[in-house]
Amino acid sequence: MDISSSLTWATIKLQKKNIPSARLDAEVLLSVVLKKPKEFLFIHYDHQLKPLQIKKFQTLIAKRAAYQPVAYLTGHKEFFGLDFLINKNVLVPRPETELIVELATDLIKQNHLSPLTLIDVGTGSGCIIISLKKNNPQIKAIGIDSSRRALALAQKNAQKHRVRINFLSSNLLASLPPLKGAYAIIANLPYLAQTDKLTAWEKKSISHEPRLALYGGKQGWEQYEKLFKQIYAQKTPPLFIIVEINPLHWRPMQTLAKKYFPDRTNRLRKDLSGRHRILIISSIKKTEDIGDNCSSV
Repeated sequence: MDISSSLTWATIKLQKKNIPSARLDAEVLLSVVLKKPKEFLFIHYDHQLKPLQIKKFQTLIAKRAAYQPVAYLTGHKEFFGLDFLINKNVLVPRPETELIVELATDLIKQNHLSPLTLIDVGTGSGCIIISLKKNNPQIKAIGIDSSRRALALAQKNAQKHRVRINFLSSNLLASLPPLKGAYAIIANLPYLAQTDKLTAWEKKSISHEPRLALYGGKQGWEQYEKLFKQIYAQKTPPLFIIVEINPLHWRPMQTLAKKYFPDRTNRLRKDLSGRHRILIISSIKKTEDIGDNCSSV
């Protein structure tokens, strides 16, 4: 079996499972098996696979056909231009989450926020806080997660990218010492609700990811309310808070923001699909170009 016929077979098999990225997934997985860049596949389409390579490729395609994420099969995922180690203990980084890095970096640079401690709550693989540290080396960075396995992976990613991050095992901010000085908080917490109506494809696409990292409770925003309560209890308030939200919950999330931070501005930012994805709560004046205006709740 050569490269061309292998890709054709794999693509058809994945298409039968209604996987929209069937061809791309097949190319990525075959590149991993051959230990060659994707360009090699296009140039050497008649290259013959060895029996062990065929067996390994077929095994990977069978797992992808069972809706295992490609990142779990390859052990890697690109995020904000960086390569991250990924395993089944963390969520697969999504492109829309890169907005947190962009918006936090804009706030830091536009307002010359240095020194600043940036706290990433629910750090998972560490992709957000590591990307921020790489782009803002002057900040002090802290990554928090309740999963020790996730923190172990985040530490490996920090070492891989040669950045210093203080990682802490904690239920949100519960184990964090009282915060002093200038600091800000970012978070991408579980925000799916038990009542959310997901499509068949959405259910299948997340079926292998950690449930605790996906579902935020009956309403979906319970974890964020707990976080907001903990932040409210701090003697020193953060300069800004940036969180990724469920687009279906933007109204109750703004209501929570007004409840716990009535003296702060809160703005929403849409993702590329036009859905409210990021909530920014800030006491900083220079936020005009950071978020999209949204009607008050």
